[in-house]
Amino acid sequence: MAGTLAGRAKAAQPAIVNGAAGLVRAPGGRPRVVFGFTITHGEITAIDVLADAERIADFAPLWIQSSR
Repeated sequence: MAGTLAGRAKAAQPAIVNGAAGLVRAPGGRPRVVFGFTITHGEITAIDVLADAERIADFAPLWIQSSR
């Protein structure tokens, strides 16, 4: 599971998810996987992963421009 999660996260782009920093994997511009983070005292304490096509079909990410 961790390997699959890491592979998907590498292809994800930074975005605002539920009002906070997250990642969205969107090949061809269509969201497939959404990662939401819970941050406590400046550290990631939980990661929520949503890959249900029906639930994210209408999700419109607010992309965060990367400085890379």
